[in-house]
Amino acid sequence: MKIRILEDLSFLGENREKKTLLKIREHVETTYQAVAELDNVFEAFGKDNAKDYEEKAQKVDQLEKKGDQLRRAIEEDLYSGAFLPISRSRILDFAETTDNIADIAEDAAKLLRFLRKDEMSPALLELLREDARKAADSVKLLIEAVEDIEDLEKVKEIIKRIRAREHESDEITYRTFEFLYQEDHSARVLHILTKLIEFVSNLSDAAEDASDSLSLIVLMHKV
Repeated sequence: MKIRILEDLSFLGENREKKTLLKIREHVETTYQAVAELDNVFEAFGKDNAKDYEEKAQKVDQLEKKGDQLRRAIEEDLYSGAFLPISRSRILDFAETTDNIADIAEDAAKLLRFLRKDEMSPALLELLREDARKAADSVKLLIEAVEDIEDLEKVKEIIKRIRAREHESDEITYRTFEFLYQEDHSARVLHILTKLIEFVSNLSDAAEDASDSLSLIVLMHKV
């Protein structure tokens, strides 16, 4: 089953809508890069390489800022008349929920600055990396969904896969907390590690939220 996002809008200027869709795709790609880079941040932290860690964390920050710029450009397109009014709020919601993923990745990368390598066990670090990679997989699937936006069945299947990844992330998060509470930590370290686990877990939740927003866009335009 196909959906019609552009065909119904030819009188508004199809090129404008296509340009906006390209920005949406770039926004999701940038978000994916930010989440994928978070794994490199963890790797540098585990090697106790402060310089490499700062470079990787800065890259996440730069990608998050680029995502903000793209989101604002998408908003400007929508407010200037791209797409029909009934679609604009849904597209804006998708851009905002996608943007939230990069925000969380940036928060996680920054939080590591308050920890030393010896305050996190290698096993706990590996669980966090596993969860972050799961989230990156979900965002990569969002890119596929945007690319196949006019194929309802394909998009629905991709969204199901994203939801499955979120469930797998929940299981990793449970194991991570279970492992954390078996270790001895100061109150400060325990608080930071708890927040870090929550941030990484929230990446997959945010990716699922974005897929839900995308599914509403698709369903509104099915034929």
